Amino acid sequence: MVGLALLVPAICSAVLLILDVVLGRWQAIVASSCTALVGLLTWYALPLAIRSSGHGTVPPHHRARRTPAADT
Repeated sequence: MVGLALLVPAICSAVLLILDVVLGRWQAIVASSCTALVGLLTWYALPLAIRSSGHGTVPPHHRARRTPAADT
C-alpha cells in the first residue's frame, strides 16, 4: 500500500523533470499537476466511490446458503 501511495508522486516527479527540460517550467508544472490529478482520481477516488456505492457486491439473499445436507 505504501508503494502504491508513493508511485503517484514518483510518476509526477518524472513527468515534471522530463517536461521541464523539453518544454519549460510552466508547461511542466501544468502537465505534472494533470498527471497527479488523474493518478489520484483513478487510483484512490474511483475505487472509494465504487466501494461506497456497493456496486459489484452480492445482495444478501443471493449468497450461498448452508443446508443441513451440505454439512454431511
